[in-house]
Amino acid sequence: MEPVSMILAALAAGAAAAAKDTASTAVKEGYEGLKALLKRRFSGDAGSEVALENYPQAPTVWEKPLEHALEETGAAEDEEIVQAARTLAVAADPEGAAAGKYTLNISGGTGRGWCRGITTR
Repeated sequence: MEPVSMILAALAAGAAAAAKDTASTAVKEGYEGLKALLKRRFSGDAGSEVALENYPQAPTVWEKPLEHALEETGAAEDEEIVQAARTLAVAADPEGAAAGKYTLNISGGTGRGWCRGITTR
């Protein structure tokens, strides 16, 4: 999974899980933490902020604008954001994580220096 896809998947899984009364504290905090990191990265870019806020309610509508925002702002290359997304995805969907759904693929470089705890292919 590419970093942009990882972030989008984590936001979707986190929003769905956090909306349930049975969601763990780790999922709720992870979701809010990832959103806070992204809001900080998107600060001042109203379009990106709107896409982030609306993505969980209408992912098919907001996926492309949010994907564009992640790429344009460098969020998809931010170690802290990508790691937070992976941590959230694993917490929100442990079965998917066990099946390798959240394996991060990095291409076009060595990936050294920011891939702690992330499997690369």
